[in-house]
Amino acid sequence: KKIQLERETQAALDPEVGMSEIKAMEIEIHRMRLRLDGLQREQERMITEMERGITKREAITLRFKGKQRPTQVEYPKASLKKQVAGLRRAIQATARDASQLSNAIQTRQRELQQSTANLTEVTARYGDLEKNAQRLQGAINGLLYEKQRRAELQTTRRAESRPPARRPR
Repeated sequence: KKIQLERETQAALDPEVGMSEIKAMEIEIHRMRLRLDGLQREQERMITEMERGITKREAITLRFKGKQRPTQVEYPKASLKKQVAGLRRAIQATARDASQLSNAIQTRQRELQQSTANLTEVTARYGDLEKNAQRLQGAINGLLYEKQRRAELQTTRRAESRPPARRPR
């Protein structure tokens, strides 16, 4: 038993034990990575090839789309007359709508011109009132100045007309 235990201890401490299995696993991992890279390149190549095929097919479809001859369908005269009548009704309705919209536009333009004229008139009136207010304020300021000047003059005259007050000793 001791000999077996010694061998196991030596095997556990010996770095060479199990190295062959680790080496084999590393080689296998390397092979798997190479295979994965190859598969990814193959996948990219296939995607590119599919995209090229789709692009080519779309180009061919577009190239020959205009060259196809449409099949002519025979319409009976009655259905053609119905279509013409329907188109005429649609044209008349469109003309009515256009006329109504044109009238509405003209009405809005007249309203806009009237509003502009009113605004001009009110702005001019406001300017006149502002000038009048400034003129009146100037007159008020002049009158207040005159009142103050007269009050000071009157105070000065009163002081001169009074005899000097005597001071008690």
